[in-house]
Amino acid sequence: MLLLFIGLSAIVQGITHCVQARGDLFMGLIARPGEYGQVLSGRRRGVVRGEVTGSDLRPASKEESTMKSAVIRLGAFACLLGFTIAAQAQSSVSYTNIDLTYVGADIDVGPGINDIDADGVKLAGSLNVHQYIHVLGSYERLSPDDIVIANGSNPPTIIPTDDLDTYRIGFGFHTPQFGRAERQYRSGLIDRYSLFFDAQYLGIDSGSTGGSDPNGFSVDAGFRAVNSTRLETLLSVGYEKFERTDGELTVEGRIFYRVFEKLQIQAGLDWNDNTSRWFIGLRYNFPKVTIFR
Repeated sequence: MLLLFIGLSAIVQGITHCVQARGDLFMGLIARPGEYGQVLSGRRRGVVRGEVTGSDLRPASKEESTMKSAVIRLGAFACLLGFTIAAQAQSSVSYTNIDLTYVGADIDVGPGINDIDADGVKLAGSLNVHQYIHVLGSYERLSPDDIVIANGSNPPTIIPTDDLDTYRIGFGFHTPQFGRAERQYRSGLIDRYSLFFDAQYLGIDSGSTGGSDPNGFSVDAGFRAVNSTRLETLLSVGYEKFERTDGELTVEGRIFYRVFEKLQIQAGLDWNDNTSRWFIGLRYNFPKVTIFR
């Protein structure tokens, strides 16, 4: 967009000079540097129409003519390049990608115990293996604060915590992309979208030596949408259940912004009954890959 702005600014400058000369804009853009310098130097209509003598026409210097010509040509090139980069923002939903995010979490430990904060990193990825099937997985490590248990007027009890590792692996189904044709519509709020359904196995490693950590599963359904302004949105709802615990409803939302053809920055939230998370990070989209057809 910066190149586009620079290019347009340069072209506007050239148009302004041409209007001041009251000449033909097309002639100004294609004229040779010397002739164009003469047109720009003649500030009266009579000069352009040939109604004055040659003494009233100050020929532009070679340096001035060359500079003005270069500005126009550079502006046109930068403008064209800017439009080319903007066109690359027209993208599709990709199911082959890798994410690296920083995660902050608020964890509800239980009744009578204050919620604890945690932060860490998450690495996740997805691979499109079929026209309508993808596999996915993730690994997350959170470092929670110590657990503080209030004891009335007595000093609180502090329980140290270990890092909490969560891993997921599973598969999903997705629809083809629906929406408007790229050449016909380029500025809609939602230009193209895809629906998906994911099922994953969940595992937790809390570092506890007092028993085995629970395993579980999750299912999610939602949609992803992209438009011509480099934005992508993801919304999903799901169900998550671990051993020896009740199942929980989950909700997730993310926003992606494409900074380069394949690289996006992202921010989002997810929530369930016991944990709420926020995260920011990067996503890299690989070229479309279909292993099985």
